[in-house]
Amino acid sequence: TGSYLPEHVIDNETITQIIGIKDSDWLVRRTGVETRRFASLIDPETGKAFSKVDELDMAEAAARAAIENASIDPDDIRGIWYVTCTAPPDQIRFSQMAIRLKGRLGLNEDCYACQIDSGCGGIMIATSMAHDMILGDTKETVLIVASNATSPWLDVKLYRETGAWLSPYLFGDGAGAMVLQKTPKNGRGIQGTYYSADASHPLMYFRDKSAQPFEFGSPVFDIDVHAVSDAYAAFMGKAIQKLAVKCPFNIEEVDRFYFHQANRRLIEHFATALGAPLDRVAINVHRYGNLSAASTLVLLDEDRRNGVINEGQTALFCAVGAGIHYGAFLVRF
Repeated sequence: TGSYLPEHVIDNETITQIIGIKDSDWLVRRTGVETRRFASLIDPETGKAFSKVDELDMAEAAARAAIENASIDPDDIRGIWYVTCTAPPDQIRFSQMAIRLKGRLGLNEDCYACQIDSGCGGIMIATSMAHDMILGDTKETVLIVASNATSPWLDVKLYRETGAWLSPYLFGDGAGAMVLQKTPKNGRGIQGTYYSADASHPLMYFRDKSAQPFEFGSPVFDIDVHAVSDAYAAFMGKAIQKLAVKCPFNIEEVDRFYFHQANRRLIEHFATALGAPLDRVAINVHRYGNLSAASTLVLLDEDRRNGVINEGQTALFCAVGAGIHYGAFLVRF
C-alpha cells in the first residue's frame, strides 16, 4: 500500500473565512470534519486556487510508495487501474492519466492502463475488476491508484452561485495506492467481492463552464446532500448483504472496517446500525476531509504502516459514491 497527502492543512476557521456560509462549530457538529488537506493554496481575497498541484503528481507518489512497500520490481506490474473524477479537462478521455502514470513509473510494455471516471465508489469497482482479472488471466500483479484533487479548481464565487458551497468544506485532496498480486490459495487475500451500479440518483453533479447558466470559470463539484445521506446507509448495506451471499461472514469476525469517508456522522451512524464496534472502524475524514475514491486506500496504508492491521486479521471494505457506484470486498491479510 501507499498514500500521499499534500502538506497544506486547511482548518475550519480558514475555510469558513473563505467560503463564508457556515461556521466551524456547524461543520464539526454536522460532518465531523475539522481539517482537510489541499494540494493548492486558496487566495482568501478571490476565493480561487493558486500554486496548483497536478493530481498525477500525488498519484505517482502514492504508487511509488505502494511499489516500494510491496518489495516488487515495477517491471512485474502487468496492469494499472486509475480512479479519478478530478482529472484536468484535457486528460479525462482515452485513459490518459493512467497511461501517463504508466509512463512516469516506467512500467513494462505489456502492462495495460485503464482509467475509471468515478467518485467515492470507484475503488470498489477497480479493486473487484482487478481481482477478477487476476484470477482469470496471466496478469498476476496489478497496481490500483486513486487520486482526488478538487482544490485546484476551487472558485468560491461559482460554488456560492450554484449552491454547492458544502463541497469545499467536505472534500480534501490526496491519493492512495495498493498492489494486488496472485498468490497460492492459502486462505489469505481477497475472499470475495461485490460491485454494481444504480441509476436512481447521481448523488453528485459536475457543472463545468459549458453548462448553463455558467459560461465561465472552473468546474463545480456539487453534492446532493440529502440524496447522499439517504444513499449511504442503503447502498453500503446492500453491498455488504450481497457480498455476504457470495462470501459468507459475520460482522463479529471482522477486525477492521474501511468505510468510505463521506463524513464522520454518516460513518458512525452506519457502523452502529451494522453492529460494527466503533473502535474497529478506521476514520480519518476529520483530519483529511473526504478523499473520494482514495479514502479507503489511504486508511489502509495508514493502518498497515502503524501496525493496526496485521497478518491473519480480516478487513471489510465498502463504499458508495457518485453514479451511483457501490460495492464491497472482504480481505484476510
